[in-house]
Amino acid sequence: MTKRNPIHLVAAFFFVFWGIGELVAGRLLGASHYLNALASFVAAGLLRLPDLFARIGFMQVPPSVHLLYTVYIFLSIFFGSILGFYTLFSHWDTFLHFLSGILFSLVGLILFFSIQDKELSRQIRPAVAILFALFFSAACGLVWEIYEFTIDSLVGMNMQRWQSKLPATQWLAMQNHSNRSNPGLIDTMWDLLATALGSLVSIPLLGYMIRKSRSGPGAGARL
Repeated sequence: MTKRNPIHLVAAFFFVFWGIGELVAGRLLGASHYLNALASFVAAGLLRLPDLFARIGFMQVPPSVHLLYTVYIFLSIFFGSILGFYTLFSHWDTFLHFLSGILFSLVGLILFFSIQDKELSRQIRPAVAILFALFFSAACGLVWEIYEFTIDSLVGMNMQRWQSKLPATQWLAMQNHSNRSNPGLIDTMWDLLATALGSLVSIPLLGYMIRKSRSGPGAGARL
């Protein structure tokens, strides 16, 4: 059993208290703070997932990956959504998709060995495990784009950048000229490409994790 790092619990409590503060601010300053409160509580719940998975015996997340996961939650939800970095920095979303490609690949590898028999996992070629991790990352990126499309369609948000700031006549002219001018399509493809690039960058890390898990006495499926 991996020793728990208190930093993840502290981070979860940080989001809980921040969410309570946003609820108070919502009553005083406006309803927009309620969305920040919801994001904070969702972040607190997400931060507890690795510990929950470990408790029920589903998957044991190594401390390094757990830390990267915590950092990603802060970058995406706290800095991105609550502090507005998505608006302040045009490439913040692309950067996070790149980082998610790395994170999803690492999680995919951990999941692969978690669902394998311990003895069988020693006979599996590393390339098979790495391919599973890469495809898992790609699938996660695709699911996220479906989520963005669904939210944009149902709530009218602009997660896929489909709402253009151009005048209507110029916007229609660009659409008639080429579908590639559609900002929603361009945003989606850049997100998927960034996730794929992050996955490819993670390959050396995946290989290192596999070698480390199989070295020494008693090495087995757990990473």
